[in-house]
Amino acid sequence: MTKLRDDLRTAFEREQMPLRDAGDARHRLMQDALAARDHVSHRAQWAAGIAAVLIAAIVITTFALIRGAGRPHATPAATPTATARNLSVSDSTPIILIRETSAYQKIDAITWDGKAAGTLPFGAADSIPNPAANLFASASVIRDRSGAVVASGSFGGKFFSGTWADDEVHFCLMTPFDTRGAGGDPTTLKLFDARSGTAKDVVQVGTVYNQTFMSVAACSVEFDRAVVVQSAGQGIGTAQYWVVELSTGKILWTHKLQASTAQPVQIVSSRDGQTIAETQGKNSTLFGLDGKVIAHVDGSVRIFCWDGSLALVDAGTGDGPARIVRVSDGSTVWSGPSGSGFYVSSYGAQPDGASIAVGLHNPANTDVNGLTPVDLYIVAPDGHVVAEMKDIYW
Repeated sequence: MTKLRDDLRTAFEREQMPLRDAGDARHRLMQDALAARDHVSHRAQWAAGIAAVLIAAIVITTFALIRGAGRPHATPAATPTATARNLSVSDSTPIILIRETSAYQKIDAITWDGKAAGTLPFGAADSIPNPAANLFASASVIRDRSGAVVASGSFGGKFFSGTWADDEVHFCLMTPFDTRGAGGDPTTLKLFDARSGTAKDVVQVGTVYNQTFMSVAACSVEFDRAVVVQSAGQGIGTAQYWVVELSTGKILWTHKLQASTAQPVQIVSSRDGQTIAETQGKNSTLFGLDGKVIAHVDGSVRIFCWDGSLALVDAGTGDGPARIVRVSDGSTVWSGPSGSGFYVSSYGAQPDGASIAVGLHNPANTDVNGLTPVDLYIVAPDGHVVAEMKDIYW
């Protein structure tokens, strides 16, 4: 089990690097590993489940979220001609990144309405985009859309370990990245400025041990909050999480979860840290600003929309359609296709809006080069599908 879990984490980190979203991706990928395990019952099928998870790792953040008009986004230090030649939109226009099926190393851009916007002029092979996909972070450098270096520093071990903030300029990062001793090491939450590579210490919180990790589930400059998560044993599930005030380092509230023989608890936060879902198996409990229960949802919460009013929910075992529900009353806004084998493998939320994009594993999709494409649905807050793309690498 330990070797399998270590292999999964290594593979996830290697495959998610080109295009993952801000967020604690490793934590969410472990969720997908557990969900994939629920879909299978034999050893050969488990291997297929792992393959599906790796696709989710590639897909999970290839998608850079479009912004609304009310909030400025990060502007790269330069506006190189390379970007203008390869993309039909400005550097400040958010894009969604999709790999080409026939030329997998090429990364195409589309806008939130599904329209083509050109091709990224560099591969971003080891980089993680901010929500607008106009800045890309690796373990040591921040680049703009042309690949030009904007800032340099230490932003992770082998890969970028941070979580992009909702202002698309800053990101949160836990240090140290790995334990240096058998007794573990206390960790510190840092807030980085991607334009300069400089950082400030926010607060010392949590401890990283062997077979565990620290991550940031939400980093909100706009709402002055971060959600720090400490994994349980072998990096599976959650041992404890803290809601932190970024400006002061004050711990606003925390939940310490008891280990149990049941399925591990997974944590999903809204981007502003004001709504948090604790999911165990097929049930999710939602907590509000003060850490008190505000709702219960049937299914596994995968993501909240930007303002926290909607949540994407997966049945978790492939025995029911993916749904988008209202947090206030649990009513269903949208349901995906039903059938054996359909489950959520990727997702994203529209900044300054309430639309959610969903990538579904479709059992009818054909593997290409050992990878399975997904069906992408961009769903408006009233439930209508803005764009639908079949059989793609998103």
